[in-house]
Amino acid sequence: METPGSAWKPRITFGATDASVLVLDARTNRSINELSTAEVTLRFDASFTEPVELFAEVKISVYDEAGETQDLGRR
Repeated sequence: METPGSAWKPRITFGATDASVLVLDARTNRSINELSTAEVTLRFDASFTEPVELFAEVKISVYDEAGETQDLGRR
């Protein structure tokens, strides 16, 4: 998703932990007839010391260089 002059970047939080710097790829799928789904690929980074609780609520959004955020969903 792009707007003129700015590129959208993914922001993914697991509970209170923002794991956006670990995102290699993120894809979402919304449907009226089916449950929304998301597939997220994170990279391993030993210097990332915050705990990523994989069973916490996950919030997926995107943000641009100006800091504008668009929420894509929660699971």
